[in-house]
Amino acid sequence: MALARMINVSISVAGTDLPASAFKVTDSSQGEFSTANISSSIAAWRIQGVEIPKKDDAVDIHAGLDGLDHLFSGVVDDVRFKWDRDTVEISCRDLGAVLNQSKLVLSKYDFKNQTIGKIVKQVAEDFGLDTDIKDPGIMAGSEQHGEHQYLPSADNPWSLFQDLARQVGYAVKVDKDNVLSFKPPEESGGGTLTVTYGGDPKNNPKNPIKDLETTYQLARNGDVKVKVVSYHPTKAQKVSSEATAKGKEPSGGNKRYTASGQPKKTRKTRKTKSTKANKTPTVTIRRDGLTQEQADELAKATAKDIAKKQIIMSGTIEMKPVKIHSKLKVKCVSVDILGFDAIEYCISQVVHSWDMPEEGGSSGGLFTEITAQLRPEVS
Repeated sequence: MALARMINVSISVAGTDLPASAFKVTDSSQGEFSTANISSSIAAWRIQGVEIPKKDDAVDIHAGLDGLDHLFSGVVDDVRFKWDRDTVEISCRDLGAVLNQSKLVLSKYDFKNQTIGKIVKQVAEDFGLDTDIKDPGIMAGSEQHGEHQYLPSADNPWSLFQDLARQVGYAVKVDKDNVLSFKPPEESGGGTLTVTYGGDPKNNPKNPIKDLETTYQLARNGDVKVKVVSYHPTKAQKVSSEATAKGKEPSGGNKRYTASGQPKKTRKTRKTKSTKANKTPTVTIRRDGLTQEQADELAKATAKDIAKKQIIMSGTIEMKPVKIHSKLKVKCVSVDILGFDAIEYCISQVVHSWDMPEEGGSSGGLFTEITAQLRPEVS
């Protein structure tokens, strides 16, 4: 018989413990910030004398099974009181939101002949952040008369970092320790998460996953090519670059399992050639003033971003402090999911949620919803 798991939750606002009944923390590579939504009881606030939070008050959320893991640090965005439902809801954003609300004085900086990494480091440290940066070694901005001119249009440092990250396919985040991370997505994750689908729950499989779904984008499946074309006005030179992201195909269900979970031997089938020509779709980007290095990085980053959305997998496990950009592997037991388990994925969104069980009921719990995308190879 499986032992009952102890759920531990600790939520603080402005350094004060907050009585809460539910929370949801969302971290996504598709969003600018990590967000948190906290629900509580107005009656509990009255009893404990909780003061109404102020905008930008510090928020910390820790939770876990049989222990505490840090899930979120950020600031209060707004507070809503639902009087008829005895509910107060707090919306929060992570520490990157502080940068988004800060003013960037562009005249303070000299962005000439600076690499992307050096610009990020200088601005981040000016705003009191430690940095974890891998400088791509690419000059920021276009080259004119022998100098690299970068004229950002961003009015806040967070938009500046996002713009520079997009140019080289990097991920940018501010973590709980006020450290700004600026590096390739594959170096920003937290190792590999292996989940198990199928089998007997009594055998305690590793990280059993439920509600497993896979979206297979037939319209965009296959290799994707990106071509970058640029014209250098000063040198009167044309710069071009190409990158191809290799698409992944599921095996189509070649595995069949016996009752003991062992794969059955399958008969070889005759392969037939398709009469339909397979033409790799090409996306062309035209942007003047790029150097060859900038064009190469932009082509690779764009190709990878398009291809990773070909296959998307999602599911739910018991709470696990998973980081986005980590690897996801699916291990199937006595179940055939048509080869989608043989593909390596990159976790693109994590949603940690907790609901206090209702009195006398079985609902509630601490779970992690995972969304993962294809990890394409780029050449």
